[in-house]
Amino acid sequence: LHNARHAGVFAARSDVIAFLDDDVLVEPGWLAAMAKVFRENSAAAGVSGKVVPSWEASPPQWIGEFHPGYLSLLDLGPDRRPIVYPEGMYGCNMAVRRRALLRVGGFHPDSFGDPSLIWRRGDGESGLYDKLCQAGELILYDPAAVVRHRIPPSRLTFQYFRRRAFGQGISDSFTAIRSHPSRPRLLAAMAGSHRSLIHATLGSFRRTGESRCKLQVVQSYWRGVCGHQVRVLLQPAMLRYVTRPSYIENTA
Repeated sequence: LHNARHAGVFAARSDVIAFLDDDVLVEPGWLAAMAKVFRENSAAAGVSGKVVPSWEASPPQWIGEFHPGYLSLLDLGPDRRPIVYPEGMYGCNMAVRRRALLRVGGFHPDSFGDPSLIWRRGDGESGLYDKLCQAGELILYDPAAVVRHRIPPSRLTFQYFRRRAFGQGISDSFTAIRSHPSRPRLLAAMAGSHRSLIHATLGSFRRTGESRCKLQVVQSYWRGVCGHQVRVLLQPAMLRYVTRPSYIENTA
């Protein structure tokens, strides 16, 4: 996904580049709202919009017990305001100034079409958002820029949430290792992560029904974290990959 986004960045000629995903429905006025924010705030480097659900089946009651980010949903209130990582900016509804994006090194790796490459995923647009904030750039949230995220029945299952949590665990490990790439810190983090995995695993054995399924989602998250940490620790090439300054391939 990051390669596709970078291809779009280099193909575009505008100062501002807006991003969507292929599973969103764009509300009327979305593009005008994005443009208005940049027009009225010349210092803004990025804009995050509201992402509301378009349910294609009735959501189960347990959905509300998980963070909206599991379904890439975002609602930070009725007012335009500055935001700072990790408050919320999703690639399905965002716009960034091209020069700011390139200045901080672009997107980090995100999802891959080949499942065998899952351990090479990173923190995607969240990594870009974090870098922009660390560089002192202004990011604004505007609720007038609205998209509806289509949520099919296949995403309303514990099986999907377990897969989603596993990938998020890999992404969070990627973020943490980039922040503190030393071997001693990695070993200390691994100890804590494995304790959390064992705790979630034992807890799931003691539960039944929905309670057990929810703990299995937590267990999947820690499996992703632990698996990624082990691979980075044992494979020098993985550590070099995770700590690359930039993942932009095309510099033309």
